[in-house]
Amino acid sequence: MKCGNASAYDCEQCFPGLTKVTKGEYTYCAGASPSPSPSSPCSRDNPSACVREAYPITYLQPGEESSRCPTGLMFPASWDDGHGAGIGGEFRFEMVDQLEVPADAPPGEYSLSWRWDCEQTPQVWNSCADITITA
Repeated sequence: MKCGNASAYDCEQCFPGLTKVTKGEYTYCAGASPSPSPSSPCSRDNPSACVREAYPITYLQPGEESSRCPTGLMFPASWDDGHGAGIGGEFRFEMVDQLEVPADAPPGEYSLSWRWDCEQTPQVWNSCADITITA
């Protein structure tokens, strides 16, 4: 999410009434959950990112408009249903990652990590797994 030329963490600009809090390398918005300001650049650039509602199935591409997203998507959708903030919405897809292990990988203990940086919110999702390869 971008608020005009500001970053996703500019709470004061996107949501008047919230306060930007920085702790070390991390920044988040503190306060109640107000509606986005009608004059906010965020509400013009990507209104769904501000109100955290799922887009309907619109098959939008950047620049195409709909009543829910009057200025179109900020980022290209990876597939037809692959966009929206998802809260209170319904997704008709799931994501599956597949890992190809090289045939010549030596037996042993391995760690696998996965990271997903969200486009519309200041979130980072991660997970990890322990893997044992035997001969």
